[in-house]
Amino acid sequence: MRCGDLSTVSRLRTYLEKLADLLSNMGIDSSRLRESVSRLRSLEKAFIIVKPFAQGVSEIANCIKSIEALTQLSRDEIRARVDDIAKRIENLVVHTKRASYVLQILLVLIAIALAIASYVISSRTPLPKGVEFFSSAITMFITALSAIVILGSVLYLNTTILFLPLLSALISVQSLVHIVATPSKPQPLLYIGAVAALLSLALFTKMISSGFSSYRSVLMAMIEIERSIESIAMAITQTEQRKPVLEQSIKRLFMKRYGARGEELAKYVEEMTRFRT
Repeated sequence: MRCGDLSTVSRLRTYLEKLADLLSNMGIDSSRLRESVSRLRSLEKAFIIVKPFAQGVSEIANCIKSIEALTQLSRDEIRARVDDIAKRIENLVVHTKRASYVLQILLVLIAIALAIASYVISSRTPLPKGVEFFSSAITMFITALSAIVILGSVLYLNTTILFLPLLSALISVQSLVHIVATPSKPQPLLYIGAVAALLSLALFTKMISSGFSSYRSVLMAMIEIERSIESIAMAITQTEQRKPVLEQSIKRLFMKRYGARGEELAKYVEEMTRFRT
């Protein structure tokens, strides 16, 4: 689910580099495209596959698909569309990195807030000894998990986001334990904490679900990119095969030396050369 996942960014970069090579073989300037593709390396430390990344890859896939029919486009049209692909790659990098940094900071702040909330719940309500020990154990566990989330966010570890629903669930349990253990002493803070934790749990579950949905979208777009590049390669091959194999000067030499049979001989050599290639 991470943008920096080598199997995602590296594959995308490989496909786009292959596209640049194909266009260069056609004589189309692809220097800007290569420069844009090289910027994808900076996404290897982008924290999570966020919506801008998925949208960007889908847009790139659509742009590449638009140049599949090379024989129906002029060279100027191809150049314009290649520049559009390069521009979309640059936008993808900028928007994804920005969203990644925001998400990274948000995760750190949420982890700190949950740890503080657990401590406040545990320390502000008098409890029987056994229940107090249980609540303190939950607080220690929540603090440890929060530290893992913070460290994982700093180190761009993808799986740390999966701890957030667990943190919210633990705080909900802790709040409910306090409410049940002190029925004669209603604490508004506990009710607020329980509701907030349950809402956070729903939010985090939605966030994770959205992340997996974006990941599926990226994979589908990558498949489309691969298909389009294969189609472009095939179109280039067919175009090359339709080009005369023999230079006009060689044909003239055949005509001069063999007379009327020279043209037939030149066609025969040309057909045999095509067959071998």
